[in-house]
Amino acid sequence: MRKKSSKRFRKDRKKIGIILRVRKTNYQNKEEIIEAIENQKLKEALLFRLKVINFHEKYGTKLTIDTFKVSRATIYRWKRLWKGGGPEALIPKIWVVKRKKKWYPEIVNFILEYRKTHPHAGKEILKALCDKFCKEKNLPPPSTSTIGRIIKYLKEKGILKENVLKVSNC
Repeated sequence: MRKKSSKRFRKDRKKIGIILRVRKTNYQNKEEIIEAIENQKLKEALLFRLKVINFHEKYGTKLTIDTFKVSRATIYRWKRLWKGGGPEALIPKIWVVKRKKKWYPEIVNFILEYRKTHPHAGKEILKALCDKFCKEKNLPPPSTSTIGRIIKYLKEKGILKENVLKVSNC
């Protein structure tokens, strides 16, 4: 019985040595990966995940959960990702869903041309005019808020100049 446990100990020691050698090579790679990330939030997220994994290996699950307020499943998911793909796998994926603008170019051009000739026309005035224009062209009329978004978009792109009213003190 004693011989089996000493053999198991030697095997475990060999595994630990292999893991440590792998980690040393990965450590240099980690630094390169961290330097390559330009987005500060992604860099902070990666560093936090690496810190949690290292802490978990030293102190265990319970203390890691209490210290970092991360669930057990999250810790083991991050560890699985790290072992499978290295530090690159720990970089969080960004899921940004950007709404595609469904504006008809004819309506945008109409608003642009009208605002060039009447720079202080508001979205309510443009709404009435757009309704008539859309009825002639058989297009669905945009809402007042959509017209406001179109005006804002044109100003941000620099297509439409923003005119500021000057008020004098009397």
